[in-house]
Amino acid sequence: MNCGYTGIILLDKKEEMMRYVYCPMFLFVQYVADADFIISVCQAEFSEKGSNKEQSEVDLMNHFQDFLQELEQGSGESSLSSENGSSLSPSAFLQWITGQAHIPVLQEERKNFQVNVQFLHQFQHMQSYDDFKCVLLEAFHMGQEFTRV
Repeated sequence: MNCGYTGIILLDKKEEMMRYVYCPMFLFVQYVADADFIISVCQAEFSEKGSNKEQSEVDLMNHFQDFLQELEQGSGESSLSSENGSSLSPSAFLQWITGQAHIPVLQEERKNFQVNVQFLHQFQHMQSYDDFKCVLLEAFHMGQEFTRV
């Protein structure tokens, strides 16, 4: 199967050239990351089961999930918009933490894609969701991407 026009490019060859624009063999689909995908690839390293530390870590992961769902729903756009006016999204957040904004296309890559979450326990200032969101948004706007997968 020939997938492309190989003749001379002339205005009167336009119709012939247009027949080659669509090639069913090479259909590329980019899978956009949503909140559910990001949460599913997060591998949290929780403290000892039943400890106060573990409960704080679970609370933070719940805040994180709420934050991603809020990004996905686009609610509270004024608080979730970047300084240049563009709104944040789960895929933009994934880009920030991994350097990759889309779901890996290949099944093997998708299976091995994960985000390791470690807790440093200096987050007493993030007990409420609003505090967590404020700190995360400030880090997103003021910090650099992590980009190490």
